[in-house]
Amino acid sequence: MQASVCWSGITPVQSETYEIDGTAGNGSPVTATLSTSLVAPAATAAVPSVSPAAVAMSVTGASPTATASVALSFTGGAPQWTAAVLISGRTTSWLQVAPLTGTGAAQLRLQASSAALVNGVYNATLVIQAMNAIPQYVSVPVVFIVGASSTTSIGAVTNGASFDDAIAPGALATVFGLQLAPSTQEAGSLPLPLAMQGVSVTVNGVPAPLKYVSPLQINFQIPYETGAGTAVLGVNNNGQVASFSFQVAPSGPGIFPGAFIDPTGAVVTSAPPGGILTLFITGDGDASPPIATGAPPPTDTPVASLPAPRLPVTVTVGGVPAETPFPFIGVPTWSVGVTQINFMIPPDAPLGPQPVVVTVGGVASAPATLTVMQ
Repeated sequence: MQASVCWSGITPVQSETYEIDGTAGNGSPVTATLSTSLVAPAATAAVPSVSPAAVAMSVTGASPTATASVALSFTGGAPQWTAAVLISGRTTSWLQVAPLTGTGAAQLRLQASSAALVNGVYNATLVIQAMNAIPQYVSVPVVFIVGASSTTSIGAVTNGASFDDAIAPGALATVFGLQLAPSTQEAGSLPLPLAMQGVSVTVNGVPAPLKYVSPLQINFQIPYETGAGTAVLGVNNNGQVASFSFQVAPSGPGIFPGAFIDPTGAVVTSAPPGGILTLFITGDGDASPPIATGAPPPTDTPVASLPAPRLPVTVTVGGVPAETPFPFIGVPTWSVGVTQINFMIPPDAPLGPQPVVVTVGGVASAPATLTVMQ
């Protein structure tokens, strides 16, 4: 988790305490606190930079360790700094960095060891902090591939509904590649499994639930824990490992094809103004109340209490906004990563084939076509 906190009207020195409340995967509450002292800024502040901006290392069975280096430099000063390694996922510490402290420019040496790891893609972040610098810290993503394959490869990661690059936490996503799985299998029940056919997937080191696997395609859910920015996908096909970097945003809605359903339950391509239709999307980001990755809402959840997008959602038909609040918006009890929206076609929507666009948090989906007819 990363955030920016801004203050006004504060006179240093002053202490502040912050609290973050969350929900663990098993539904229990989690609380973390941090106390810090605010001090007056230095008269001049150095600006840190690193090269490279990201590090990728890999090993095979014959070579259990890999090394890399990161050059740290400052313009406008030579402040004292400290370095730390944050390991993603539930793995032991496999990355070492030296030196851990210094003053001014330095060459940091990284060493990764696969001694306690099985084949897979592992993620860490090298964080370098200097008090008298702006920004005070820089982060360097580190990817470590154990058992890199020459056969299993990834060509693209897309939104599971629109197949474009709009991807958000909790979304269904699709991987296209070669030799991703030994055979085809679809998940037969919920919650979704974390492995099928000897295949597993991780995003930033966090296991991702699988909906479908095949030699050329994998459908999976982006864990809700995934933060915005560059993410690293790891696919492990029975010990053959491949990785792929892609972008995650707070929202990236995609409309499922053929998703217009009328009140009778029939799939339709046309409807009159004022008619009520249902469509389904993925990529609307965090939900409220929270929902566990890979799991649907409990079947006994009241309709009014089903998880719904935290970010604002609008639907337009031919550029005309549908009335809000919607008759219904939420995650159905039969779904993982899918949000249902019941909306009314605006009475003043233009007739003929019209684009239907869902916008979540200011991000618009690719349009789906609906014919508005009398």
